[in-house]
Amino acid sequence: MRKALTAFGFFVLLVCSVNAAQSVSAKGRVESVTLYRGQALVTRLVPVDAKEGAVQLTVTDLPEAVEGSSLFASGGSGIQVRAVRYRTQVLDKAPEGEAAALDDKIADVEKRLRENTQRQEAAAQNLAYLDRLGSSFVAPTVQTEMAKGVLNAETLGKVTEMMFGHRNAIAKETLKVSEDIRDFQKQLDLLKRKRDELAASHSKALREALVFLDKAGNDPSAIRLNYIVQRASWSPIYNVRGTPGDKDIRIEFGALVQQTSGEDWDTVALTLSTAVAALAADGPALAPLRLTLTSTPQAYAGVGGLEQQLSSVKGRQVFNISSLQSKVKVEDQDSYQWQINDTANTAQRLEMSAKPEDIGIVRKVLGRSGSSLAVNYPIGGEVSLASRHDNQLVEISKMSFPAVFFCEATPLLTEYVYRYAEAINESDISLLEGSANVYMGNEFVGTVNLPLVARGQKVTIGFGINPQLRAWREFISKEESGQMFGSNKEVVYKYRLVLENYGATDEGVRVLDRIPVRTDQISVKIGTLKDALSTDAEYQRVRLAQGILRWDIPVPAHSARGTARLIEYNFTLEFDAKLHISTVEPAPAQMKADFDKVLEERRQMH
Repeated sequence: MRKALTAFGFFVLLVCSVNAAQSVSAKGRVESVTLYRGQALVTRLVPVDAKEGAVQLTVTDLPEAVEGSSLFASGGSGIQVRAVRYRTQVLDKAPEGEAAALDDKIADVEKRLRENTQRQEAAAQNLAYLDRLGSSFVAPTVQTEMAKGVLNAETLGKVTEMMFGHRNAIAKETLKVSEDIRDFQKQLDLLKRKRDELAASHSKALREALVFLDKAGNDPSAIRLNYIVQRASWSPIYNVRGTPGDKDIRIEFGALVQQTSGEDWDTVALTLSTAVAALAADGPALAPLRLTLTSTPQAYAGVGGLEQQLSSVKGRQVFNISSLQSKVKVEDQDSYQWQINDTANTAQRLEMSAKPEDIGIVRKVLGRSGSSLAVNYPIGGEVSLASRHDNQLVEISKMSFPAVFFCEATPLLTEYVYRYAEAINESDISLLEGSANVYMGNEFVGTVNLPLVARGQKVTIGFGINPQLRAWREFISKEESGQMFGSNKEVVYKYRLVLENYGATDEGVRVLDRIPVRTDQISVKIGTLKDALSTDAEYQRVRLAQGILRWDIPVPAHSARGTARLIEYNFTLEFDAKLHISTVEPAPAQMKADFDKVLEERRQMH
């Protein structure tokens, strides 16, 4: 009983303290914004214009895209925040004159509809009366008179003509009324739609934060209200500028900002971040794993079937982890924690049921994927970003990287020769993956996808086609030497690479070609080379073992046709004499995997 009274007394005290609190309101101003990929953390500085004691502060005009459950506040000097609550209310502020005029028109059209509906009902009743008159009076009278032999044909004709005339008039009236009803219904629908649009265009949803706080002293003070907004994101964009012969390239690092949160960010301290606005403080709980045994081993549709299932599970796991970090409601966190455990259960069962020969596939797919690089880019000065649908550009940094320019030819793939710059990120920030516009001097040459470039990392950037250079590949000969029955045979292939330079200056060119990869069935041996392969350490360690041939050669100016720069080479294949080279691709998946690996490596090493 005493506990109940105590609880009741505490409730009464709380109600009395709330009722006794000073009520003040303020909008404040947006002080800073941390912009993530897909949402933003906004901080408002809100003045507290109140005397000492309990205060109920209403922060007005929160934006449309605010996440109400994300609100939290921190007190300034002499202020202790007790609670924060989010509330909304919708106000219809349609102009009274316009709304009244539309309401009058709607009432008038509705009246006309009722009148025409009554006319339609009256016409239906008149037609029914004529039907009854014809069946209950005219027809019996005609039959009786015909039976007595005294039928008055003139009277019958007049009665019939009268009934047909009335029927035609009723039909015309019914048609006219139906058309009027249809027209008035269209007018009514249009007027009601205009009335709804007028109300919607002038209705306003008030979004407010109620902050309950205690204030010590009467001096001016303020709080910081923080909240997450959706419909806000950014993506990196670059301009890369360079000139052959220079010893560096210049990179302009910017961000395209998209924000339609419903709130303008005017002269704010802006930070661009690649992190996640993690509001979940509790990590996922690990549940026990239960297994089910079966009499038959797990079957998959080949290696691809297992890999596809593992990839699907891995994708769901990454999505669930990301979703958990951005949920602030406890019930949402619990749901995602279970989904994380559920997908982990599936992954572990696939892992434990895999065949020993499939362990490599499991390790590749379920292995550590690595978290995305979490980087913050504080933007110097004050930035203004309006809430609008078009992109807005924010400059992050300008920097120069030491670079080496070169040209690269791949005659097997194309006759064009492309320019590149190999640079090292010696700045104090990392560059994110993003689109880059590339300029050679003042000339725009194209776009590239710039990869993630950490501090101290090397990157190779394409600068488009060199219009003065051309390269192609010629198949010279194929010589097959037969051996004794049952032994291997050797096939020698000879090729020529032709490079032309129509320009007035010598050009250094990296020339790439390839020979087949050695396998258990095929032995590959390259012949004596007049032009030695590149001595680059990375090339020798990685690409040469893949069968990629690279020459680093000068191509003199004005070398074309008879004076073109030539590279000739040959290689020998040795394999079982009973076998032949097929045009069927042996392992499409492996070929694609090799290509994907090359794409990953190409900007780091050529």
